[in-house]
Amino acid sequence: NEIYCHLLPPCPVSSHLPVDGSWGSWSQWSECSTKCGQGTRRRSRLCNNPRPKHGGALCSGCDEQVEDCTDSLCSSLSTTSPWTPWFGSSNDMEIPGLQKRYRVQCSASMSSTLELRAEMSHEERFCPDGNSCIANSALGPLAPGGGYWESWSKWSSCDRECGSGQQTRSRVCASTDCRGPSVQHRPCNQHQCK
Repeated sequence: NEIYCHLLPPCPVSSHLPVDGSWGSWSQWSECSTKCGQGTRRRSRLCNNPRPKHGGALCSGCDEQVEDCTDSLCSSLSTTSPWTPWFGSSNDMEIPGLQKRYRVQCSASMSSTLELRAEMSHEERFCPDGNSCIANSALGPLAPGGGYWESWSKWSSCDRECGSGQQTRSRVCASTDCRGPSVQHRPCNQHQCK
């Protein structure tokens, strides 16, 4: 028996097998995004241990992590100026006897940025005769004509126990040119008498 051999070229052996990617080590955490107060910091990693090759799978998972951080408490400063002296207005449109005073409050805080704030506040009082004054808290609203009303009195007792009674309250004009009513009425005890 004779044996015949056919010499065929050898099957190609791939020298490029797929290599799946794997993560490298995490980097160090970054500095906190704020110098004080609540911020964030980050770290990252690369898919390079080894890199995917020849159709190998990519790394699974995330390449960056973020977490909250607080390096230190933010410092803040606040100061308030003393009140200015009381003064009246030289403006003819102002109400005679009206006096004002002012003060300023300044504050600064350091978070991710430097924040500066200044607020001006004022108080008013009414001194109709130049001597006795009514504090701002006791002043009623500015009357439409430019005068100041004092606060309304309390409502009176109902003038009837039944059958359409009435309550009354009043206020006093603390200057000249007050407009609007000085007395108000409202119904009370509207039920029928038995």
